[in-house]
Amino acid sequence: MPSIKHWFMSVLLLTAVPVAADQITVTIYNQDLALINQTRTIDLNVPDKRLLITDIPAKIIPSSVHMQPRRNADVFRIIEQNFEYDVITPDKLLRRYLGRPVEVVATDGKLITGRLLNYQQNTLILQTGDHIQMVDRNEDIRLRFKQPPGDFYSKPTLVWHIQKARQAKAKIDLSYLTRGLSWQAAYVGVLDAEDNALDVGAWAVIHNQSGAEFANAGLSLVAGEVKRVTPPPPLKSKLATRSLAASLDEAAPLEQKSFFEYHRYDLKGRTTLLRDQKKQVALFNNRVLPSRRIYRYAAHHHSKKVTVALAFENKAAGDASAPMPAGVFRVYRRDGDSETFVGEDRLPHTPAGAEAKIAIGMAFDLQAERKVITQKRLAKRSMRQQVEIELRNFKKKKDVAINVEERFNYRDWQIEATDFKYTRKDTRTAEFKVPVKANTRTTLRYTVLMSW
Repeated sequence: MPSIKHWFMSVLLLTAVPVAADQITVTIYNQDLALINQTRTIDLNVPDKRLLITDIPAKIIPSSVHMQPRRNADVFRIIEQNFEYDVITPDKLLRRYLGRPVEVVATDGKLITGRLLNYQQNTLILQTGDHIQMVDRNEDIRLRFKQPPGDFYSKPTLVWHIQKARQAKAKIDLSYLTRGLSWQAAYVGVLDAEDNALDVGAWAVIHNQSGAEFANAGLSLVAGEVKRVTPPPPLKSKLATRSLAASLDEAAPLEQKSFFEYHRYDLKGRTTLLRDQKKQVALFNNRVLPSRRIYRYAAHHHSKKVTVALAFENKAAGDASAPMPAGVFRVYRRDGDSETFVGEDRLPHTPAGAEAKIAIGMAFDLQAERKVITQKRLAKRSMRQQVEIELRNFKKKKDVAINVEERFNYRDWQIEATDFKYTRKDTRTAEFKVPVKANTRTTLRYTVLMSW
C-alpha cells in the first residue's frame, strides 16, 4: 500500500510518565500462555492522575491484570483501568483527523491548509476555503497536525486512573497473563551399538511471540495441561523472527519440582527473552536410560509395513529419574566414532519411572500381509471372522518378535481360536506377540466372534 514518505507531527503523544519494572518473573506454560509477575516503583505525582505502563505484550489478556500496592493497600485508589492498543499508523492518524485542519507541505515549500474530509489508498481529500482539493499520497509530501484529538500510544499501554494518592512513591506488584509465549521440550537420544542404552539430553525451546521483551527475568516453565476457557483468536504478528539463540551465561539445567498437579522447572539465574526470539535452555543433565527395540504391525495404520519403535524406562541409574515433558524426541545411533540419525517422534508427558515408546520409522527387512479368510454372519448382530496374517523376516542372521495389533470395529469381541497368545490391550484391540526367525516367515491365524 502506498505510504506518505515524510511525516512531521506537532502532537504530544503521551502526557504521563511510563513506569519501568524493577523485577520480572516469567512463568511459561505449554499452551501458548505465560504469567508475568513484576515489581515496580511508581511515581504517584503524575499528570491527570494517570499511571502508564508501556513495556507490556501486545497479546496481553487485559482481564487478567492484577495490580496492588506491596505494603499499604490504601496508598492510592484505582478508579479505572484501560488497555490501549490503538498504536499509531498513518491510516489511524488520518482517521483521527477526519473533519479537522491539517497542513500539507510539498517539497517545493508550497503549503496547502485545509480540513481533511476523507482519504483513500492514494488520495487525500481536503476542503480549502470554498474549494475541494485532492492530494496524491504518492507524492513526496509532509503532513502537519496542529491539535491532537486525544492521546496517541506508540506501543501497547496499560493506563490506570487513580485517586487519593497519600505519598509520592509506592512499590506495587503487577501480574497478568499473556498469549504468545510458549515452550516445548526437545530431546536428543543416542543409542549404543546394542540398542540397550539410550543417552538422553533435553532442551527447553522457548518462543517469545508476545510482542514484548523481558530483560533480566527469572524464568519458570510449567509442564502439564492447565484447563483454560477457549481464548479469542490471537492477533497476527508481522514481526520478523530472529534466529535460534541459546544465550545463557552457562548451560545450567533447570531445577525441577512438583507444583500442584504439574511439574515446574526453575532456571538457576536470570535470562532475557527478546521479542520474536527462540531460546534454548538446558532442561536436565544427560542421563542413560535402559532401552530396547520393538517391532509393531497394525494393519489399520499400515497394511504391509512393520513399524520399528524404541521403548525405554524413564529411570536412570542411581534413581536420577525426572519427569519428561512432552516434546519432539530425536534418536541417533552410535556407529563407531560417528552417529547416524534414525528417526523422531513426539513424546507425551512421561512421569518419572514410567515406560515410554516412540516410533522412529519403518523396518526395511520386515513385511506383513493381512487377509480375511472367511467371514460369516451368524445373526442380525453377530459375525465370525477367520483372519490370517503372514509376517516375513528378511534379516539373514537376526530373529525378531513382532507385536501384532488387531483393531476390531465392535467392543464385544472374543478370540475363539488362535495359534499364538494374545492380550486385550483395550476394549477394541488385541495384541499378539509373534516370533519370526531370521530369513523365514510366520503365519498368525485366529478366529474372532464379534457382536453389536
